[in-house]
Amino acid sequence: MLGAVGAAVTAGLAGCAGVTEGDREETDVEYTVSEDVDRLSLDVGDADVTVERWDGTDVQIEATKYAIGQTELSEVLITREVVGGALTVGVERTDSIQLGTVGGGAETLDVRVPSGVQVDEISADDGEITVGDLPGNLELSVDDADVSLAGPDTVHGELGDGSLDVATPATVGDVTGDDAEIDLAIADTDGDVEVDIDDGEITARLASELDATVVVETDATVDGLDTLDSVETSSETSLTGRVGDGGDELRIVGDDAVVEFESV
Repeated sequence: MLGAVGAAVTAGLAGCAGVTEGDREETDVEYTVSEDVDRLSLDVGDADVTVERWDGTDVQIEATKYAIGQTELSEVLITREVVGGALTVGVERTDSIQLGTVGGGAETLDVRVPSGVQVDEISADDGEITVGDLPGNLELSVDDADVSLAGPDTVHGELGDGSLDVATPATVGDVTGDDAEIDLAIADTDGDVEVDIDDGEITARLASELDATVVVETDATVDGLDTLDSVETSSETSLTGRVGDGGDELRIVGDDAVVEFESV
């Protein structure tokens, strides 16, 4: 995968020697991707990740990677692949050791992209992921990661027991989770959509331009109903209301999830 970028990628070690702490070794690495890039996808494992815009024309990547036990630092790769303007940054291990103490990945991963690059996809296990004011039609596939987004055009996807915070109003698609905390600033819905978690909390911050039919199903409390323009039907476990002129359905479902409505 590294060869896919060819001469357009240069790599350097910010720390020439790893730092050993018992069975753990780590080092800092830096990469520059000079090919034309207009879309970014991340597949980052357990790394803490930041993505920000900068004034340059290249994509700059800085990471701290680590190896445990019999895994060598050289067997932990920060991969970069550019295909048709789409850059995928990932974390991979190439060792084939099955027994003993092994492991490795990225501790941190910082990506700076030029103006105009949008974020298309984020796949992650754990860690904290922060994306600055960057556009994109974003698909999420995360486990227990905490994701903060400042500028997506649309967002949809799956998360396990982590959290999702969309700070600026976006078009929202289907979002599912387990014991998650979801905070969405909603400007529009991508057709009829469902935000569905088991336990946790869902905060829906509704923009003034939103037109939607709102349906809530939960065994827990629902707060902020005065944010809706009307509540048409309600029971102990469900309600139907309207925001603006109504329209496509925004369905919020939680077994024991607390639901709260606010205005942006």
